[in-house]
Amino acid sequence: MAHPLEKALQIFEVELLEEAAAITAALLAAAHEAAPRARKEHMEELFRHAHTVKGTAGSLGLGD
Repeated sequence: MAHPLEKALQIFEVELLEEAAAITAALLAAAHEAAPRARKEHMEELFRHAHTVKGTAGSLGLGD
């Protein structure tokens, strides 16, 4: 049976790929958006996803 931390890291890897895809989508949407307000909303979405990655990594004891 896998160590609990190993299992958590495997789950994190899957979630990280999902968050990276969401970050990329938000960044591309912001880059193609002409309206400043909509661009800001895309960037806020990007930062929410990045914050999720940072929080999960921190809870697993992963550094920078």
